[in-house]
Amino acid sequence: MTTFLRSMLLVATLLTGPALAAEQTAVERAIANSDIEALRLALEQGSGPIDAPARRPLLMQAIERLRDSDPPGKDRSRDIIRILISSGARLDKPFETVPGEPIGLPLTWIGRIPGERGLVIELIADIPPERRCAVLADMAQDSNEGQWENAMAALAAVPQAERRSAACLDLFRLAIRLTETDAIPARLEPLFSAGMMPGPAHAASILTVLPADDAGKAVVARILQGVDLDALLPRDTFDGYAYRPGSLFAFLLNRSLQRFGSPLQTNLAAMPNWRSVVATHRRPNEACVALNVSEAYDNWRNGYFDGQRADGDPRHMLLHAATRWLIDHCDPALLTNLPWADIVSQGGGDLAAEALRRNVSLANAENVLSAAICEGDEALATGLLQKAAVPVGLDRFFGCLKPRDAKDASSREMKILSRLLEHGADPDVAVAGAPPLAIAGLFDRDDIANALRQAGATATEMPDDVKLFWFVRRLRIAAGFAPGLLPFEEGYEDAPWNFNLSEEHLDGDGQPEYVVWDGCGSPDCPFAVLHRIDRRWRVVLSDFGTVRPIASHHREWADLSVSARVASGQYVTTTYRFDGVRYRSARCEEVTFEGNDGDPVVRQVPCDR
Repeated sequence: MTTFLRSMLLVATLLTGPALAAEQTAVERAIANSDIEALRLALEQGSGPIDAPARRPLLMQAIERLRDSDPPGKDRSRDIIRILISSGARLDKPFETVPGEPIGLPLTWIGRIPGERGLVIELIADIPPERRCAVLADMAQDSNEGQWENAMAALAAVPQAERRSAACLDLFRLAIRLTETDAIPARLEPLFSAGMMPGPAHAASILTVLPADDAGKAVVARILQGVDLDALLPRDTFDGYAYRPGSLFAFLLNRSLQRFGSPLQTNLAAMPNWRSVVATHRRPNEACVALNVSEAYDNWRNGYFDGQRADGDPRHMLLHAATRWLIDHCDPALLTNLPWADIVSQGGGDLAAEALRRNVSLANAENVLSAAICEGDEALATGLLQKAAVPVGLDRFFGCLKPRDAKDASSREMKILSRLLEHGADPDVAVAGAPPLAIAGLFDRDDIANALRQAGATATEMPDDVKLFWFVRRLRIAAGFAPGLLPFEEGYEDAPWNFNLSEEHLDGDGQPEYVVWDGCGSPDCPFAVLHRIDRRWRVVLSDFGTVRPIASHHREWADLSVSARVASGQYVTTTYRFDGVRYRSARCEEVTFEGNDGDPVVRQVPCDR
């Protein structure tokens, strides 16, 4: 029979059922009239069975009479229902269509009537304790407004022992069924307050749909505390997913490692207690799988942090903790090809050091050494030199060297240089065409130069183009731009060097200032103007666009004009004046071109740069 025909038959059964009988019985007349005495008399006289199969159930008729009664008649209609129940009408037997298809339990029908929650709570006590959760589940999955609240209000009538039954725990599934995400924590609260806790499969389903907010985190915390994270998940828990985790812990670890954030990952990231769980969890079987390692690879290599340090970021701390778990518990061979250089450059040097301790063979160990040097991680650099058999040279050290201008130039570089020299690095071998001693001089790093001389370095000569290359590199670092790749670094062939340098004389002292641009593929790239003082290059202006000196001067420094396109046919020109420390905007004009032949419209605007 088709669904349509079933629906039509159901409607005909419910709407024309009374007409199937030749005439009303005395009991039916008493129900229709809300006549309590007549009902009792008819029942005493045996006016037919309570649920005659040829008629609509008497209890259904009584519930419909309650629904249709006016307020003064509600009490009599409720008493009619009570009398029928005491006479044998069953509350745990569903109403059925003529073909025998269930259409809801009596309490579900009563719960649909506004204002009858009290009657629902009263009558649930007439159902055997072991059947009460099934009745509540029928009510909870009813789509009529207020039914979930009715079921939760009646939950107190379920004995504690029964609340752990499969029928009761199925309420967790119903709590998230066809429910708006933001409403889920509130729907779950009565279940938790009743001392109930979902099984692992239901817990996994709940965790995937919680909102990323305080209410969602509170539910996650309850599940972490109350559910066995190592209990095996049924195979069908994640039907349709490429990865079917074997346990709740394996599922949560996978979500912690994923590149693309989810509300669950956001909640876990904001919960230090989850990181504590990860740090102390000891069962590796279900979580040490290649897919989890692949998730870690993708996140460190291409993820949310875009290769940058994110110390203190909750998602970074979560990724760090989950990766540490993989290192501590999984087969070292599974971890070899993680992007270790990216991990180190994003603050994960301790992860690489622990991997070395566990005898993980780190892929691309030379790049890992570069990252360790750039991070100033002497311990990791030393470990790599001792265990990873990387070629020992100074090229990667000078690829990360900070000039005197940099705020983070520190003694850590000296310690790493000492380790490299101790392991046999030649202090005179050129780096990208320049002797190490010459690079140290260009960077005004007297400490590095002295250490190289003590190690026997003497070479200082280099071609002019190489000298310019390293000089521009220093200026770019001072300006806060990426210095560019060196020939031995990954990606160098795809990113050829662009000098983007202009020499200017702005203060009349005979020494040049320099403008350095950061390549961006547009005429309006970021630039910085640098002035040398006390052997340091200091930024006196940073902006974007085209910059040129103009005739006017302030404090003996030439004023600068910067023009930048801000929209189609619209430009802003800013005049900068030196204030004794740096350039400040003094006048800003907006130039708009309307049409191909129209004269530009110039108007003064507030300076916001």
